[in-house]
Amino acid sequence: MATGDITISIAVEGGVTKSATIDSATRVLAKALNDSEEDADLSADADWQVYRVNKFASQIVRDANRKQESTAVGGLTAKTYTAAS
Repeated sequence: MATGDITISIAVEGGVTKSATIDSATRVLAKALNDSEEDADLSADADWQVYRVNKFASQIVRDANRKQESTAVGGLTAKTYTAAS
């Protein structure tokens, strides 16, 4: 890895961790796009990291809730997540 590259990892409790690495040029382009699309200032790496990890968690929860809605027989208890800060 070079300076500015990012590693995204997912660890499943009791399992293994899987990671993907993205080069710094890709990170810079993605940050610029997110900064232009969002109301928040995401120019600082720490702010962008929080934004991305919460967006990823939100997508996983949204997928789970969609699946649950499509197969629910009784009441639906929507899934949630604890946001990073």
